[in-house]
Amino acid sequence: HRGDAWGAVRVSSKHVLALVNGGGATAAEVVDVARTIQAKVREVWNVRIVPEPVFVGFPAEGAVLPEGAIRAR
Repeated sequence: HRGDAWGAVRVSSKHVLALVNGGGATAAEVVDVARTIQAKVREVWNVRIVPEPVFVGFPAEGAVLPEGAIRAR
């Protein structure tokens, strides 16, 4: 459900398919919560959720950047 939390990792209050690091969670903790949610959704509704990676704060390697964007090195 929107806003549900596991420690510092929570489901976004705006989009149920987005996880938010409320501060201090490790990448491993975020991935663990994502896998937990995937398994529960599969168990209850027989729907497979496939992650769509979104890199916040830096572009993915090879990504097309918007006009005027600067790639940090």
